Amino acid sequence: MKFTIVFRNLLVFAGIVFLVTGCFDEDNFLADNAERTGDKYPVVADYHLVGEQDTFQVGETVRLDLRFWSEGTVASINLYDSLVVDGSGVRAQQQVDSIDPSNAAFSDSTQTDSLIIEYDVPSLSDDTTTIDLDVEVVNENGLTETNETADASFATGGVSVVGVK
Repeated sequence: MKFTIVFRNLLVFAGIVFLVTGCFDEDNFLADNAERTGDKYPVVADYHLVGEQDTFQVGETVRLDLRFWSEGTVASINLYDSLVVDGSGVRAQQQVDSIDPSNAAFSDSTQTDSLIIEYDVPSLSDDTTTIDLDVEVVNENGLTETNETADASFATGGVSVVGVK
């Protein structure tokens, strides 16, 4: 009998503790430490070669199709290249062009801004060289998106072409 009284009192005490602790306001780390700015990232929806050709002679023009959008104002679009030299190493990525985003046109079929970017194959030290081409969309608020960091739900990724001397 004494056991049942102790057990009942323990259950009542545990219930009261449970109810009282539910009244305390817990810390919310995000609400306490984050500030909403309203800034939006640009989105790279698609980035690919125009046409089927993926091997180009020195001096030829590679045409790239970039599909993107942004709720914020786009400040610039940057094109970067990296040359894989003799299969042994990669030249550091360098910016080769900064494109005015006002040249983009809205595409009704994809509901994105579409921009054709032209890249001229530079002089090469090897007979054949793989050239990796990456694009970066920069908003006026400083937020950026590249074809490599784009959301995986979009059909993006790197574009590689072969340059021939």
